[in-house]
Amino acid sequence: MPITNKTCTTYTVKPGDNLWKIAKERVTGDNPEGLTTPTPETIANAVEELKQLNQMGNSSLLKPGQLLLFAPCVEE
Repeated sequence: MPITNKTCTTYTVKPGDNLWKIAKERVTGDNPEGLTTPTPETIANAVEELKQLNQMGNSSLLKPGQLLLFAPCVEE
C-alpha cells in the first residue's frame, strides 16, 4: 500500500483531558447550534474512532502535550 501525505485536524491534550471529554466536545462542535445532545453511543463511537486513528489500541491513556489526530484527514 503506498504511503500518502494526509493532513488531519489536531488537538493537543491538556491536563485533566480524557478521550470521552475530547470526543464529546468534538461531536458537539460538529453541531454548533446545539440542537441535539450527542448520545452516549455517538460519543463512544467517536472515542473508538480517535483511538483507531491515533493507533492507541485498547489504551485510553493520554499525556498532557500529546497530539491527537481527528478525522477527516485530507490528501495534500
